[in-house]
Amino acid sequence: MKFVVLAGTNNIKATNHTIAQFITKKYAGRADFAFHDLVGFPGFNRPEERKLPAAIQVVLDDIATADGVIIVTPEYNHSIPSSLKSFIEWISYTTQSLYDKPVMIVGGSLGNLGSSRGQQHLRLILDAPEVKGRVMPSSEFFLSQSGKAFNEEGNLIFEDKVKELDYLFGEFMVYADILNRTVATAKSAEKRTEIYDYKMEA
Repeated sequence: MKFVVLAGTNNIKATNHTIAQFITKKYAGRADFAFHDLVGFPGFNRPEERKLPAAIQVVLDDIATADGVIIVTPEYNHSIPSSLKSFIEWISYTTQSLYDKPVMIVGGSLGNLGSSRGQQHLRLILDAPEVKGRVMPSSEFFLSQSGKAFNEEGNLIFEDKVKELDYLFGEFMVYADILNRTVATAKSAEKRTEIYDYKMEA
């Protein structure tokens, strides 16, 4: 199987960037991974011809051929970073690459709540009709005290959280396989025929 691991931050020093790299490294023997972050991505600006910036197109090409996407999100001010929200706007406005795509959400924070509120908001966003990412239900991975969670080699040192992540990743592989076969059988993966017109003012 092939998965895209997306560090939902434009800060390469962020602990969620480290979480995403750890996932890519730890499960390399179980699946193929394409790692991406949001460093240097332009903010969504509603281009007239719905044309993607080249850097974002590379990520969406990988998502299009992947069996699923793992999004690692920080929590800023009780929500997801603006860079991640902007990236999703690019997707919904152009390729709709997350449509019916299996998605797993994980994240961490320096505090005790482990990006729980940010993850909740991300689930709502991915459920929007123009996005329609299929987030794995009943799965939550919150890494608290993320600033203390990794050693110098970038390995997660909280053994209970390693076991939890092992379990959830195994479940995601099963979930992605079942969902992709179901979508293929039902032929329900066609894009929406009516795309929201961003030119309209709310």
